Amino acid sequence: MNQLKYLFILTLLFFSCGEEKKESLSVRSHTVMAELPAPVENSDLIFEFEEIIRLRNSSEDVLSIDKVVENESGFFVLDKRQNRLSLFDYSGDFIRSFGEMGSGPGEYGAIYDFFIIGDLVYIFSPSDLALITYEVNSGDFKSKSQLKLFAQRIVPVSDHEILIYVSNNPSDSNFNVYLSDLKGNLLKEYFPFDPLRSNSIVSYTGFLVSGVDGQYYCEPFGDSIFKFDSSAKSFDQLFELGFVSGEIKSDRENFEKYTGDYNLDPQNRVRFPGGNFLINQEWMLLEMTFDSKVQYVLQDLKDTSHLYTLSRGVSNEFWRFVRNPLLLNSKNELLFPVDPETFHNYDKEKSSQIMTEIFNNKETTEEDNFYLIRISIK
Repeated sequence: MNQLKYLFILTLLFFSCGEEKKESLSVRSHTVMAELPAPVENSDLIFEFEEIIRLRNSSEDVLSIDKVVENESGFFVLDKRQNRLSLFDYSGDFIRSFGEMGSGPGEYGAIYDFFIIGDLVYIFSPSDLALITYEVNSGDFKSKSQLKLFAQRIVPVSDHEILIYVSNNPSDSNFNVYLSDLKGNLLKEYFPFDPLRSNSIVSYTGFLVSGVDGQYYCEPFGDSIFKFDSSAKSFDQLFELGFVSGEIKSDRENFEKYTGDYNLDPQNRVRFPGGNFLINQEWMLLEMTFDSKVQYVLQDLKDTSHLYTLSRGVSNEFWRFVRNPLLLNSKNELLFPVDPETFHNYDKEKSSQIMTEIFNNKETTEEDNFYLIRISIK
């Protein structure tokens, strides 16, 4: 089989942090052009084990962990399968949940996303098309505000404004991202799309996320990542993703073509960004579909020679053991969820240091609700 050379090109339009004194990325254009390396087979090369957080003492089972926010209160854990948002302390002990399913005051039909501003947590319920607000410290219901959009993701940009990502869900105006206040009033719109060609929600590509220092957006099947400028209330291109298939780049909005039974030419295989993106001042971790395989690429933003591919298709026991990463903090620590069944039924040889340390933890029990595994990037 012919060996193909892969070009992974990122044009990094780095930014300054205004008047902040901390070290920031300089304003200049960088291009990283190199072969995408083979997937890492031993996570010990790039990761170090830090701790296991045992989520426990919840009266309800945790069936999935779809999003985690960590702050001074502890871990806010979204379980979409249970339609439940819970708060656990730093030891992993359950503190409280927020609201419950129903139609009364403080109740919701479902939870799709949440965010925190100050001492308030906001839940988006798609069946109610509403933001439902609770006090962090007590769990008490505060208010309910109607939204005009079916949001796939919501991220705060200030104490009173949010960005809403609809993922090509047709509306009156057909934009992908909207700026809104907390009462649901739409203030600005971004990234128009053609509803005749891109009229379906595609969850596995495209994202709107909060990073350590801002908000980032990539269109479904897009080849660019944008950063929100909260002062100008506009998006600036930050990364250009050169690995995206040329045919997709030339006809990105043709969703029916790429989500149906369509095969690209073998010499121009399916390559596009995924739906998960984590970033801080030093590293970015991007999910991608590369040659029809879901993988991740970990890129050092300060030393671009440090580029790693991570795949469950190789003998990387740690990466095959954990679920998708949910958080990258300012300390270069990643947080991965692992369900108790996977943890306690794991009977393979632990050949890596990181897996040995995980299973040397003697305090885990089958009664634990879920696990969060924290590792650091070397």
